[in-house]
Amino acid sequence: MKNYLILAALITGVSVLSLSIAAVDTEQSSPPKALLSLSSGYASDGSVACFEARSIQFALEQTGQGWKGWLTLDPNFLNFSEFGRLTGSTLLAGEKIAVTLRLAGEDKRSGRRCYEVTQDRFDAPMCLVFPKHANGIYRLIIGGEGAATRSVVFLEAVDREPLFVGSTPAHSATP
Repeated sequence: MKNYLILAALITGVSVLSLSIAAVDTEQSSPPKALLSLSSGYASDGSVACFEARSIQFALEQTGQGWKGWLTLDPNFLNFSEFGRLTGSTLLAGEKIAVTLRLAGEDKRSGRRCYEVTQDRFDAPMCLVFPKHANGIYRLIIGGEGAATRSVVFLEAVDREPLFVGSTPAHSATP
């Protein structure tokens, strides 16, 4: 009987060890999700391109098919120092619009990738153009193709943390 108890304890120990190794291996093999936060410049007149907003932000997460996340139309008033540092802001909630980005094309010469933006708030077609390098300028193209384009909004990658005076960069993701 003693031999059976030792054998049972040995089998249990090996099983627990195998499961813990498998759990650690699974955690290490799943890549971290790529996150991307983009922001436009500030429009004091409350109109960025065809949007009623003082700025536009994207908060995106990379998926197997492209990107998904939110487009936020930010209505907040901002104050800046003479050096362009943010010194104050209102705290109004912006309109959040669910978006999905699907790769529509790639320019081999420049390395830019164009993603079709799918959303259910605006009639005008939109594309978000990614630069070759993550620290480059992103472009939100609003309207049709070529001469029919109504607006282009330039966006920059920013930290996922709120921008307050004295904050330090916490995280930036590469698309």
